[in-house]
Amino acid sequence: MAIFEYIDSLNTPYDIYYFDTARFTLPISAHWHHYMEILYIMDGSVCVELDQTLHVLKQDDLLLIYPTVIHTIYAADDHFVN
Repeated sequence: MAIFEYIDSLNTPYDIYYFDTARFTLPISAHWHHYMEILYIMDGSVCVELDQTLHVLKQDDLLLIYPTVIHTIYAADDHFVN
């Protein structure tokens, strides 16, 4: 199973994605990519595994995921996350 996430839509120095579990589902399986990912939790909570270290993020938390770091994202509870 390949865990590299190829996204060719990054034609600019950065891009913004809005992820809402009312519209999309968790978990996001283990993957990595060549760009930095910044997670900001607007509401709810989420668990993020970075290189086998668990981080629980809650409302207003920010997490930087550096390029090539394997990470998995899943819900911390049954509430919606965005």
